[in-house]
Amino acid sequence: MHVNTKRGLSEEEIVASRLKNGSNRIETKTENHTWILIKEIVGEPLFVILVCAAVIYFVLGEYKEGIIMLVALSFVSGISLYQENKSRRAVDALKKLSNPRAKVIRDGLTLEIATEELVIGDLICVEDGNWNCK
Repeated sequence: MHVNTKRGLSEEEIVASRLKNGSNRIETKTENHTWILIKEIVGEPLFVILVCAAVIYFVLGEYKEGIIMLVALSFVSGISLYQENKSRRAVDALKKLSNPRAKVIRDGLTLEIATEELVIGDLICVEDGNWNCK
């Protein structure tokens, strides 16, 4: 691809580069974080000890105490699950807000674009300090 160093890529060249090479982003695998978090909570040593204590209550015939123990465990686990999901959503929102940008020359104009929109052949303005690219 021949790039005019004064004008940068044209719109047709951008589309052709994106079709040939793909977009400038890393595809992430979407995971079900809720199930992962549930596995972590259930795998906690204190959780296992408290479930064992509830089982011992049931074995000894203390059904009321066993049920209270299981309800309390469920309540605390639910709060942990809610808080972790809320934190994860907040971090994801912060990632979207801090989307890096780049200054490029396209069709003779200096533009600021999201780094995901960069294509092979773009003329990127790289400077120390002020972002005045001419």
